[in-house]
Amino acid sequence: MQRVPIQRCREVSPFHESSNERAAGTGRATRESIVKRYLANKWVRVGLALVVFGWGPLWSIALLAAIGAWPDPNPNPIGPGLLFFFTFWPAIICIAIGIFRERRRAKKS
Repeated sequence: MQRVPIQRCREVSPFHESSNERAAGTGRATRESIVKRYLANKWVRVGLALVVFGWGPLWSIALLAAIGAWPDPNPNPIGPGLLFFFTFWPAIICIAIGIFRERRRAKKS
């Protein structure tokens, strides 16, 4: 088996600098530009919307009960629990598809 030097094996990172960042003279992609690229992807936005609207009610009830602001100290929120159950995997899958597609697009450019 032939050994290859590490420098030749290095793959282009999905976070490599874009032509706009090179033209601006920053020399590297900033965290904000990376986040903006991912948030521009439709799949990521749909996944995050599912997280906010599907998981938010259950987590807010749990948080409010933990700090004592909810009327019942041991709530059993059936509706928000079912909403969480039916939106958990779709949200994870949408976000994963969006990240995969964005990384693939970044490698091509």
